[in-house]
Amino acid sequence: MEGYNRAQEERWLDLATSGIRFGPDRRAVSEELAAHLEDKAADLRRIFPDMTESEVWDRALSEMGDPRELGKELAKIHRPWLGYLWRASQAALAAALLILVLAGIYVIGGSSTLGGWYGREGSRRDGQDGIILLAAGEETVQLEGCALSLDEAVLWSGPDGERSMELCLRADSLRFWEKGGCQFEHITATDDLGSHYASEYEWSVKAAPFRRHIYTYLDGWGPFHQSYRVQVRGIAPEAKWIRLEYRLLERSFFLNIDLTKEAEA
Repeated sequence: MEGYNRAQEERWLDLATSGIRFGPDRRAVSEELAAHLEDKAADLRRIFPDMTESEVWDRALSEMGDPRELGKELAKIHRPWLGYLWRASQAALAAALLILVLAGIYVIGGSSTLGGWYGREGSRRDGQDGIILLAAGEETVQLEGCALSLDEAVLWSGPDGERSMELCLRADSLRFWEKGGCQFEHITATDDLGSHYASEYEWSVKAAPFRRHIYTYLDGWGPFHQSYRVQVRGIAPEAKWIRLEYRLLERSFFLNIDLTKEAEA
């Protein structure tokens, strides 16, 4: 646009908004003032068609007033703490929504079906007897920032008299970005009779036959925990306790399950 001095307009806008410390407010006010300038320039062109473009903008800026004085008045109106409070309320709302989403994920994905014994795979257990809900384990072990515990366990007898056990291994960690579980396929077990229970890695990956073995899979999860089903098969009727054992890459933990201690009704 011939005669239009863009730099002059920008300097005026910068001076007029220099006292507004909250960035989003400053940008919004600058855009609003620029729109007023455009409207005033359009009116001047209509009223004074013989004016040059330079004269139009000089007069429009003059009629808008001293930018420094206008800036002082705008600074009184646009307090920075109001803007920061607005931003804080936005952040709080976003955090509340995130918590609601995570809570929903926790409820939907985080519940184990072990307590509802006949929920999953119930048809496979119809012919099994002596179902016992064992007391939850009281010990918790720490492994590289992760807390491992046994929430609940179930013991039952098969047609051949040997027993099987299914338990819920819970892993709690604040490092929600670390999701895994493949390491648990290396869990083995021993009992008070000296029997060895092969890990899932031993009997599946190595394709070796073991009468006593362990099977593990993910059963539930939430933002800060994961629950795994651990099935221990081939337990002798005389066994009184089972110890889960994990040893891999210089990391280890042990968890004990009392086969004689039933959960309270």
